[in-house]
Amino acid sequence: MLKKYRPSEIKELIVKVPQVFWSQIGGYESVKKEVKKVVELPLQHASKFAKFGIEPSKGILLYGPPGCSKTMMAKAIATESKLNFIGIKGP
Repeated sequence: MLKKYRPSEIKELIVKVPQVFWSQIGGYESVKKEVKKVVELPLQHASKFAKFGIEPSKGILLYGPPGCSKTMMAKAIATESKLNFIGIKGP
């Protein structure tokens, strides 16, 4: 019999699909295009990827100084792809 454990560090966790859209992010056109290609395309056309034996990317890494729209872009990915977003703050 498996026991159920709750993580002690996570007291309250709310998972939801954010309401941030690509149109709300100004600039970064080349970055947005690349992110859409890597994240959204495999989700929207999973059967085509499987048919041709193409392995989709495992993920992306957004990096940069504070305030350069990394989190907003991640939320836009989640919104446009209808995925959940879990924001974690910490080093």
